[in-house]
Amino acid sequence: MKKLYSFILLLGLVLLLAACGSDQASDTTAQNSEDTNELQEQTNEKTEDSETSHLTTEQKMEVYEHTEDEFGDYFLLGAYTNKAGDGEYEPISATFDNFIITAAPYLVEIDLNEEAKELEQFSGKDTVRAIMLETESENENDYNFTYYGKATAVTDTGEELTGLIGPDSELVKDYTTDEYGEYGYIYFILEDAGSKPKQLEITFEPPVRDGEPVGEAQTVTPGELISEENLDI
Repeated sequence: MKKLYSFILLLGLVLLLAACGSDQASDTTAQNSEDTNELQEQTNEKTEDSETSHLTTEQKMEVYEHTEDEFGDYFLLGAYTNKAGDGEYEPISATFDNFIITAAPYLVEIDLNEEAKELEQFSGKDTVRAIMLETESENENDYNFTYYGKATAVTDTGEELTGLIGPDSELVKDYTTDEYGEYGYIYFILEDAGSKPKQLEITFEPPVRDGEPVGEAQTVTPGELISEENLDI
């Protein structure tokens, strides 16, 4: 046993002496290794995300939370959110006087139905990825106004996107003092079907009263993307 310990100690000293003579080379090698690992992780992640769009609708149903809605079959890839103190996820919101827009931002992949494929925004595609805002309005203003649902998003992948109001949305309308709130979707269609932005900023345009905006446009930053497998839903 003592001989074994002596051998290990001697080996350690040899390695230490060798390391002293090649610190710079070791640092360079370590950095290269770290960069290679990081690049490999990014490549693996990008490959995994890109392959999703090549799965059939039935295969995706076995992997992701899904539902059928206005544009086709929706598959949940993640959500942009933070945990609130009570354990629930935090939505985002913008307030214009006493008119409030509250939204939960999700990253979804949509296998488009036949009607959606005919829409100009989808350019004949079969599948798209989108940042989807599940949105609700609240109105306590004592005057009439119009909300057009205009919003834009900027992602950390460099995309600048204009919001698309879902055809079934009731958000866009003339609000009166008797109308409390409505519900609907705003979509930001990603150009790359394999894109998976980690962060984004969303800017909401204000409603209009007598031809004038009710306040200034508001930009909000949701939490970082939490992948579907890590969501507690």
